[in-house]
Amino acid sequence: MSIFAVENTESLRQLSPHPMCTILDSAKYLADTPDRHLALRNAQGQTLARCSLWWRQTPLLDTRHTGFVGHFDCCDKRSGALLLEHSCGLLRQTGCDVAIGPVDGSTWKSYRFVTAGDDEPPFFLEPTGKPECRQAFEQQGFQVLAGYVSVRNDELRWRDPGIDAAAAALRQQGLRLQHIDMNVFEDELARIHELSLRSFADNFLFSPIDRDAFIAMYRPLRAVLVPELVLFVTRGTRLIGFIFAIPDLNQAQRGETVDTVIIKTLAVDPDFAGRRIGSWLAKSLYQQAGRMGFRRAVHALMHEENISRTIHSDRAQVIRRYSLLFQQLADAP
Repeated sequence: MSIFAVENTESLRQLSPHPMCTILDSAKYLADTPDRHLALRNAQGQTLARCSLWWRQTPLLDTRHTGFVGHFDCCDKRSGALLLEHSCGLLRQTGCDVAIGPVDGSTWKSYRFVTAGDDEPPFFLEPTGKPECRQAFEQQGFQVLAGYVSVRNDELRWRDPGIDAAAAALRQQGLRLQHIDMNVFEDELARIHELSLRSFADNFLFSPIDRDAFIAMYRPLRAVLVPELVLFVTRGTRLIGFIFAIPDLNQAQRGETVDTVIIKTLAVDPDFAGRRIGSWLAKSLYQQAGRMGFRRAVHALMHEENISRTIHSDRAQVIRRYSLLFQQLADAP
């Protein structure tokens, strides 16, 4: 077996797949701009495992320099662990103190492994992966760095005795509730991008994303968005908060009635923290979804310590757990 380093899309096209391991799509390679892409190949030239590495513009973990491992796939955990061993050695040589994965370059992109869940099928935009991939990380000595959950609420007639009064008070302060204007879709995305940078600045492993890259990431969703499920709280032209939800299109692919909305993001301007704007958005989304015939809502991929978990009713239940893993590459300070 040998390690092949991809330098550009031309060399990426030189890779041959294994029946149990895919080749990275060239468009994703260009969009996610890894600092290095590696493939473990057998004597026949087939790719047994592959991954991308980032270390030049990754966020610090406390004071430690991080290296991200993403775009990961392998045909079995042994091959994956061999490639990870080489990758961690390379990250160590670049000066990284800790390797973190799976992360496709930043937490704006795909990251985390599914680690536990009930029988609920994967929902739209949920990350999925082969057990062998997570097992390869574990075999190489990676441990849990952070945990995440997806929570399903089967009761859209959520009642919060204080939220109506809070919403009335917010309206008196000039705040208004409206949905996204699809006629100026990319302008609306630019507003969401600006608020997201402010709202998520203190999030775990946060790094900023360029506006054009953000818009490009969300542009493909335009065809499937339901405007009434993307709600804004505004004051004049200023965006104060938003909740971004989308129907679970995986249900349609399975031939089922689409009765579930996936709440992808909820954000509130830090200047307005503590005023229950998040609760107002969540309740309004529940009511709107219920009027449209939806029966359930999934709050997707939340950090276990995320305060937004307090928004859900007592009937909400965890349907999936995820983990982000790490390996120490240098002695902790």
